[in-house]
Amino acid sequence: MKKITCELCGNSNFVKQDGMVVCQNCGIKYTIEDAKKMMNDILDDIPNKIPNDISNNILDDISFDVRNENPDNFPNDENSITKLLNLAVCSFDNKNYNKAELYTSKILDIDPANSAGWYVKGLAISKQSDAYEIRLDEIIQCFTRSIDNAHGDNLVKLKELCTAEVCTVSKELIEQICEKCRSYFYIDETELNLLKNSISYVNKYSFPFLQRHNFTIDNLRKSYSDIIEKAAIDAWNDIPNLHEISEQDVVNDYINRHDLIMDMLQLSIELYACDDNKDDNVRRYNKMITATDYIINAAYHKNCQGLTDSQKEEYKNKINEWRNKINEIQGTVPLKKDNDNNSKKDDSKKYN
Repeated sequence: MKKITCELCGNSNFVKQDGMVVCQNCGIKYTIEDAKKMMNDILDDIPNKIPNDISNNILDDISFDVRNENPDNFPNDENSITKLLNLAVCSFDNKNYNKAELYTSKILDIDPANSAGWYVKGLAISKQSDAYEIRLDEIIQCFTRSIDNAHGDNLVKLKELCTAEVCTVSKELIEQICEKCRSYFYIDETELNLLKNSISYVNKYSFPFLQRHNFTIDNLRKSYSDIIEKAAIDAWNDIPNLHEISEQDVVNDYINRHDLIMDMLQLSIELYACDDNKDDNVRRYNKMITATDYIINAAYHKNCQGLTDSQKEEYKNKINEWRNKINEIQGTVPLKKDNDNNSKKDDSKKYN
């Protein structure tokens, strides 16, 4: 575990004495400001370093020889808060995020209005949140309580740190699933549902929090939408051409994965469906039309049958629906239903 160490002798045991921080081994004295700088040097893993009032509180009671203390061993009084915060920050620095969360929970049992405790707890939870166990609601609650209980000049910096961390963890949620879905072999119903769930959490918790603190979310929506579109395109381009597939079960799986990729593109459209994003969404609908037209008209392997008439009809209806969506976006007259798709068979399916 990282500790503050004496620059002269390398010892890590310090005491606070007469307004100075004193090494117990060699006796060298450091000013409080020097000790704070040494503390910040071991906090590089915490986003943008912790706000000043948190490091000030830690330095109020110097105790850098951090052990694996049980938070329940600390009495429920204010004298425990500084030591617990010290333990929480050092645990975070050493990537022991669960322990950091436990220490901050103890702090908040003692003082529910402790801004520093709420902030560090939010950071610790954010490092434990992923698409398989989303904890965005807890993170937002922690950061909200931290901001609500902050005062003075630190409040502005704290808002910046909290909104930056919410942006980061929200993007990572979507990227985590999209990274897996980039391959044809990994995209399935489970992954798609995880992506839908991640988007739902971001819409429900992240965006409202950011807007409450005057953060413009349009660029975030566009960024997340682009990430999903890119993953969908990569997945489609990773699928082999239909004429190369000689097993019917594999063909059926192929068609199912096509549907999942179209759902991903639809999610991309819905995430940022606004006037400022018209061109992007027209492009996405056109990609959906191109892929589905290929499914209908591709030359299948001689050992496999293509789509049934009812499947073709269903896909043609989808194409007409998407074409009409394009017309709505562009303000043109909707097309009549097209049941006679006379496109030529095409063995090339790659998106450009």
